[in-house]
Amino acid sequence: MSLVAVGTSLPELMVTVSAARSGYASIALGNVIGSNITNILLILGCSGLVHPLTVTEISINYITPFMLFFSLLLLLFIRTGWRIKRFEGLILFLLYSGFMIFILSLG
Repeated sequence: MSLVAVGTSLPELMVTVSAARSGYASIALGNVIGSNITNILLILGCSGLVHPLTVTEISINYITPFMLFFSLLLLLFIRTGWRIKRFEGLILFLLYSGFMIFILSLG
């Protein structure tokens, strides 16, 4: 599932980075939020219609708390002038990379 998520997110990531570099941060933010809402509600909903989905212990014990932590950290970062500085972006990237390594190591 993570491989599919990365594959479908790479084009959106490139558009978001390009928009942010061109000074269109609102487009970048809208793209990220819209993409997440679409993935959660539409893709997950359609998948659930085709075949019932089970919630695993790893989702409840690890993934959900980490995602809530990342969301709160993002809110803390954008609170200062609605900007994410390079250092903050690096922190988010490293935390996500560490999170993915941790989740993949759990099996």
